[in-house]
Amino acid sequence: MATTINDLAGLAEHVRAADESPEMIGRRIYKDTNCGAWFVYSPPLNESYGSVLVGTIIEGSSTEPIVSPRRLYFPFNSDEFDKAIKELDEDGAICWEHVNACMPECSGDACGYLAHAGTEEVAVNQPPKETEEDSCEP
Repeated sequence: MATTINDLAGLAEHVRAADESPEMIGRRIYKDTNCGAWFVYSPPLNESYGSVLVGTIIEGSSTEPIVSPRRLYFPFNSDEFDKAIKELDEDGAICWEHVNACMPECSGDACGYLAHAGTEEVAVNQPPKETEEDSCEP
């Protein structure tokens, strides 16, 4: 059952991190994925909403990143987060196989797979729209 994750505390609880610090959440995500996913927290600025960015590197590749990172804006639901992590892990495994299968004969892309891999950030959800109640204007 999906739960709403409103902030770092909610995300820390969801991933079972030792505490709600970005470092501990990132460590838990890294350890729980085969691809060694990374995590970056962007705190809210002014009246905006914070977000998290998750991605992965592929050991042995000369092109970074080759798997598109995923951005989720608070609030998001746990299913969206879990799906983003699962996709990263699956894409990371595919890319790792392609990069490492043709080594050392090539620069890591003899099969041409990496030319089609994504490098642009993917927004999993959109930031909430400002309502009249949220507005600072009278």
